[in-house]
Amino acid sequence: MLGLPGALNYFLALGQRDSRPLLVENVILLAITGAGFSLFLLAGGNEYVAALFGNPDLARTLVIIAPYSLFVLPALCVSSCLVATKRVKHLVVFRTATAGLTVGIVLLLAWQSENAEMPLLGLVAVSGITLIPALFLMFKACNIGSWRPSLSGIWQQLKFSLPLAIAGAAGALSLNLDKVIVSSFFGAE
Repeated sequence: MLGLPGALNYFLALGQRDSRPLLVENVILLAITGAGFSLFLLAGGNEYVAALFGNPDLARTLVIIAPYSLFVLPALCVSSCLVATKRVKHLVVFRTATAGLTVGIVLLLAWQSENAEMPLLGLVAVSGITLIPALFLMFKACNIGSWRPSLSGIWQQLKFSLPLAIAGAAGALSLNLDKVIVSSFFGAE
Protein backbone atom coordinates (compact mmCIF):
# COMPACT_ATOMS: atom_id res chain seq x y z
CA MET A 1 0.00 0.00 0.00
CA LEU A 2 3.09 2.20 0.26
CA GLY A 3 1.42 4.18 3.07
CA LEU A 4 -0.83 5.89 0.51
CA PRO A 5 -4.12 5.73 2.45
CA GLY A 6 -2.42 7.54 5.34
CA ALA A 7 -1.04 10.14 2.96
CA LEU A 8 -4.50 10.76 1.55
CA ASN A 9 -5.89 11.27 5.04
CA TYR A 10 -3.13 13.76 5.81
CA PHE A 11 -3.48 15.79 2.61
CA LEU A 12 -7.28 15.87 2.70
CA ALA A 13 -7.21 17.02 6.32
CA LEU A 14 -4.79 19.84 5.42
CA GLY A 15 -7.23 21.15 2.83
CA GLN A 16 -4.47 22.98 0.96
CA ARG A 17 -5.33 21.39 -2.40
CA ASP A 18 -8.52 20.46 -4.18
CA SER A 19 -9.75 17.08 -3.01
CA ARG A 20 -10.52 15.39 -6.35
CA PRO A 21 -7.00 15.53 -7.85
CA LEU A 22 -5.58 14.29 -4.52
CA LEU A 23 -7.90 11.31 -4.65
CA VAL A 24 -7.23 10.64 -8.34
CA GLU A 25 -3.47 10.64 -7.70
CA ASN A 26 -3.82 8.35 -4.70
CA VAL A 27 -6.11 5.89 -6.50
CA ILE A 28 -3.79 5.84 -9.53
CA LEU A 29 -0.79 5.02 -7.35
CA LEU A 30 -2.69 2.28 -5.51
CA ALA A 31 -3.99 0.86 -8.81
CA ILE A 32 -0.46 0.81 -10.26
CA THR A 33 0.81 -0.96 -7.14
CA GLY A 34 -2.03 -3.50 -7.27
CA ALA A 35 -1.57 -4.07 -11.00
CA GLY A 36 2.17 -4.51 -10.52
CA PHE A 37 1.65 -7.19 -7.89
CA SER A 38 -1.01 -8.92 -10.02
CA LEU A 39 1.30 -8.90 -13.04
CA PHE A 40 4.16 -10.22 -10.91
CA LEU A 41 2.04 -13.19 -9.85
CA LEU A 42 0.76 -13.84 -13.38
CA ALA A 43 4.22 -13.54 -14.95
CA GLY A 44 5.75 -16.32 -12.89
CA GLY A 45 5.94 -14.76 -9.46
CA ASN A 46 3.41 -17.31 -8.31
CA GLU A 47 5.95 -20.09 -8.93
CA TYR A 48 8.66 -18.10 -7.15
CA VAL A 49 6.50 -17.49 -4.06
CA ALA A 50 5.33 -21.11 -4.03
CA ALA A 51 8.98 -22.24 -4.14
CA LEU A 52 9.87 -19.89 -1.28
CA PHE A 53 7.20 -21.54 0.86
CA GLY A 54 8.11 -25.02 -0.35
CA ASN A 55 4.51 -25.52 -1.49
CA PRO A 56 4.10 -26.10 -5.24
CA ASP A 57 0.29 -26.25 -4.90
CA LEU A 58 0.35 -22.60 -3.82
CA ALA A 59 1.25 -21.50 -7.38
CA ARG A 60 -2.25 -22.21 -8.74
CA THR A 61 -3.89 -20.50 -5.78
CA LEU A 62 -1.79 -17.38 -6.30
CA VAL A 63 -2.90 -17.19 -9.95
CA ILE A 64 -6.53 -17.35 -8.81
CA ILE A 65 -6.12 -14.47 -6.38
CA ALA A 66 -3.83 -12.38 -8.61
CA PRO A 67 -6.58 -9.85 -9.53
CA TYR A 68 -7.44 -9.35 -5.86
CA SER A 69 -4.75 -6.73 -5.24
CA LEU A 70 -5.80 -4.83 -8.36
CA PHE A 71 -9.34 -4.52 -6.98
CA VAL A 72 -8.59 -4.11 -3.29
CA LEU A 73 -5.73 -1.62 -3.23
CA PRO A 74 -7.58 1.30 -4.88
CA ALA A 75 -10.49 0.73 -2.49
CA LEU A 76 -8.25 0.82 0.58
CA CYS A 77 -8.28 4.60 0.73
CA VAL A 78 -12.08 4.69 1.19
CA SER A 79 -11.70 4.87 4.98
CA SER A 80 -9.19 7.73 4.86
CA CYS A 81 -11.26 9.56 2.29
CA LEU A 82 -14.61 9.29 4.05
CA VAL A 83 -13.24 10.01 7.52
CA ALA A 84 -11.29 13.06 6.31
CA THR A 85 -14.39 14.41 4.58
CA LYS A 86 -16.59 13.74 7.65
CA ARG A 87 -18.69 10.98 6.07
CA VAL A 88 -18.23 8.39 8.80
CA LYS A 89 -21.84 7.14 8.59
CA HIS A 90 -21.35 6.36 4.90
CA LEU A 91 -18.16 4.51 5.78
CA VAL A 92 -19.88 2.41 8.46
CA VAL A 93 -22.67 1.43 6.07
CA PHE A 94 -20.20 0.65 3.29
CA ARG A 95 -17.87 -1.40 5.50
CA THR A 96 -20.74 -3.33 7.08
CA ALA A 97 -22.35 -4.09 3.71
CA THR A 98 -19.10 -5.16 2.06
CA ALA A 99 -18.07 -7.30 5.03
CA GLY A 100 -21.47 -8.98 5.08
CA LEU A 101 -21.39 -9.58 1.32
CA THR A 102 -17.86 -10.95 1.47
CA VAL A 103 -18.56 -13.31 4.36
CA GLY A 104 -21.84 -14.44 2.84
CA ILE A 105 -20.42 -15.18 -0.61
CA VAL A 106 -17.25 -16.85 0.67
CA LEU A 107 -19.15 -19.01 3.18
CA LEU A 108 -21.75 -20.01 0.59
CA LEU A 109 -19.08 -20.99 -1.92
CA ALA A 110 -17.06 -22.82 0.76
CA TRP A 111 -20.16 -24.77 1.72
CA GLN A 112 -21.01 -25.60 -1.93
CA SER A 113 -17.52 -26.54 -3.12
CA GLU A 114 -15.07 -29.25 -2.22
CA ASN A 115 -11.91 -27.18 -2.60
CA ALA A 116 -10.63 -23.72 -1.77
CA GLU A 117 -10.72 -22.39 -5.33
CA MET A 118 -14.39 -21.39 -5.43
CA PRO A 119 -14.31 -19.36 -2.19
CA LEU A 120 -11.16 -17.61 -3.44
CA LEU A 121 -12.82 -16.84 -6.77
CA GLY A 122 -15.79 -15.50 -4.80
CA LEU A 123 -13.47 -13.28 -2.75
CA VAL A 124 -11.91 -11.91 -5.93
CA ALA A 125 -15.34 -11.32 -7.49
CA VAL A 126 -16.67 -9.53 -4.40
CA SER A 127 -13.57 -7.33 -4.27
CA GLY A 128 -14.16 -6.34 -7.91
CA ILE A 129 -17.82 -5.65 -7.26
CA THR A 130 -17.20 -3.59 -4.11
CA LEU A 131 -14.56 -1.48 -5.84
CA ILE A 132 -17.31 0.26 -7.81
CA PRO A 133 -19.29 1.62 -4.81
CA ALA A 134 -16.00 2.44 -3.06
CA LEU A 135 -14.91 4.62 -5.97
CA PHE A 136 -18.36 6.17 -6.16
CA LEU A 137 -18.35 7.09 -2.46
CA MET A 138 -14.82 8.46 -2.60
CA PHE A 139 -15.36 10.60 -5.68
CA LYS A 140 -18.68 11.84 -4.33
CA ALA A 141 -16.88 12.94 -1.16
CA CYS A 142 -13.91 14.45 -3.04
CA ASN A 143 -15.69 16.47 -5.69
CA ILE A 144 -13.72 19.71 -5.77
CA GLY A 145 -11.18 20.29 -8.51
CA SER A 146 -10.00 18.76 -11.74
CA TRP A 147 -9.98 15.09 -12.66
CA ARG A 148 -6.42 15.52 -13.95
CA PRO A 149 -3.64 14.28 -11.69
CA SER A 150 -0.34 16.11 -11.59
CA LEU A 151 3.13 14.62 -11.44
CA SER A 152 4.04 17.03 -8.66
CA GLY A 153 1.01 15.91 -6.66
CA ILE A 154 1.88 12.26 -7.18
CA TRP A 155 5.47 12.91 -6.16
CA GLN A 156 4.32 14.86 -3.08
CA GLN A 157 2.14 11.96 -1.95
CA LEU A 158 4.92 9.42 -2.54
CA LYS A 159 7.43 11.52 -0.58
CA PHE A 160 5.01 11.60 2.33
CA SER A 161 3.76 8.01 2.13
CA LEU A 162 6.97 6.02 1.63
CA PRO A 163 8.36 6.85 5.10
CA LEU A 164 4.95 5.80 6.51
CA ALA A 165 5.26 2.49 4.67
CA ILE A 166 8.81 1.92 5.91
CA ALA A 167 7.80 2.74 9.48
CA GLY A 168 4.83 0.38 9.22
CA ALA A 169 7.01 -2.43 7.89
CA ALA A 170 9.58 -1.84 10.64
CA GLY A 171 6.83 -1.90 13.26
CA ALA A 172 5.40 -5.15 11.89
CA LEU A 173 8.87 -6.70 11.82
CA SER A 174 9.60 -5.66 15.39
CA LEU A 175 6.30 -7.18 16.56
CA ASN A 176 7.08 -10.45 14.78
CA LEU A 177 10.85 -10.62 15.19
CA ASP A 178 10.65 -13.39 17.78
CA LYS A 179 8.59 -15.53 15.39
CA VAL A 180 11.06 -14.94 12.56
CA ILE A 181 13.99 -15.99 14.77
CA VAL A 182 12.25 -19.11 16.06
CA SER A 183 11.05 -20.14 12.59
CA SER A 184 14.56 -19.79 11.19
CA PHE A 185 15.86 -22.37 13.71
CA PHE A 186 12.99 -24.86 13.67
CA GLY A 187 10.79 -26.55 11.08
CA ALA A 188 7.03 -26.15 10.85
CA GLU A 189 6.46 -29.23 13.01
